[in-house]
Amino acid sequence: MSIFLILALILGTGVMIGIMLYCRKWITIKLWKTALFSALLTLSGFTSVKIMYFFENGKWDGLSFFGAVLFLPFFLIILAFAIRERWTTLLDLAAPSVCGMLAIMKIECLRSGCCKGKLLFGDPKLETDFYFPSREVELITAIIIALVLIRFIKQGKYKGEIYPLFMIIYGAVRFIWNFFRKTSVTIWPLPIGNIWSLVSIAIGVIWLLMFRHYTRGKNVEGDVENAVVV
Repeated sequence: MSIFLILALILGTGVMIGIMLYCRKWITIKLWKTALFSALLTLSGFTSVKIMYFFENGKWDGLSFFGAVLFLPFFLIILAFAIRERWTTLLDLAAPSVCGMLAIMKIECLRSGCCKGKLLFGDPKLETDFYFPSREVELITAIIIALVLIRFIKQGKYKGEIYPLFMIIYGAVRFIWNFFRKTSVTIWPLPIGNIWSLVSIAIGVIWLLMFRHYTRGKNVEGDVENAVVV
């Protein structure tokens, strides 16, 4: 692991801490848990992207950022039990924070030269080529999604729903951008990133519907109990 990647992870952790501290205005969590959660979120996220890359390529020498989206909830649910915090609270905090880390990692992608966009027009031999600015676009996209999710948190209407909403939004946007990304891994007829985008959207939609059905049922039970008491 290069020193630049380590620095990017440290900087990304700092960004996540900042996002979490800001979101504590609307999400109740102890300060020491916020700091601990940020560090463990970085560790869990890094492990997730490594697992995803191995799943895609059969080796460990790279990163696949969809791992941070798809595998992270499993780590966070376990972590929630470990620090005695509601798993929905941790996931609500994690969603915009992960976007912050993704934005920082795209800066590292620019430095290392990975995640390049496709040639849109021109001839590389004549130096008239123009490639889609994949890393720059995805960096800006991650920032915009983080701001949207923070807005959802501030509204207070989506408690426990922020992470599945993140999966839906991120999956939908990445599905589009992946068509402009240079990739060698495909599952006919789509690039592998598009497959993970569809998986992310599907899981997010199912998760959101099930969570809303569950909470609606709990609210109905509460209304019935209150009516009986009255």
